[in-house]
Amino acid sequence: MERATGTCLIICGALAREVLALRTRHDWAVEVVAVPATFHMIPARIAPAVEQRILELRGRYDRLIVVYGDCGTGGVLDEMLDKHGI
Repeated sequence: MERATGTCLIICGALAREVLALRTRHDWAVEVVAVPATFHMIPARIAPAVEQRILELRGRYDRLIVVYGDCGTGGVLDEMLDKHGI
């Protein structure tokens, strides 16, 4: 697999419209990958889904940025991001 360079935003699907609008408005050269917005209904799914995306994408980009709030994870999302240095 060829390594992509640049930045990838791993976003909450509920923010997709806004993040894509910002990317267009500011001409950001970033890829955008979403985690389903429906996971807000079951917050325990958020951190594992974001972690799966990190593991899938880490070797393909110079930088990964997670665009999320806690979204009901009770700090679990932050702990997982710290574990991965994100």
